[in-house]
Amino acid sequence: MENEREEIKLEIDRLWSEVSKIREKERKCRNSPQKRTAIQLMRKLTRQGKGEKRWVKRKIAEIRLKLAELNYREGDYVSAHLQINKALLLCQEIDDQDSVDKLRGLEREINEALVVE
Repeated sequence: MENEREEIKLEIDRLWSEVSKIREKERKCRNSPQKRTAIQLMRKLTRQGKGEKRWVKRKIAEIRLKLAELNYREGDYVSAHLQINKALLLCQEIDDQDSVDKLRGLEREINEALVVE
């Protein structure tokens, strides 16, 4: 059972890595099969216990941070802020202070860029 969970987590990581590459290359990735499969696996994993739910929430926050960074690099500050706010809620829910600090740092960076423009 534990081995199956770890395999699912590795597969989720691999799929989201592919989704990130597609997103960077094509600037969108709404309905890719990789994304759909990763979401299905994440749902399956959340049904397996509280620790797994926490892992999934942390993973979603990680994904949102990457999206925020991409949006920021592309100059889409509004979307970046939305992703940061959604990720912050998740991180606060699971009490992940390291991720909160990273998100706040990116938020400051975006705010500074807005002031300069």
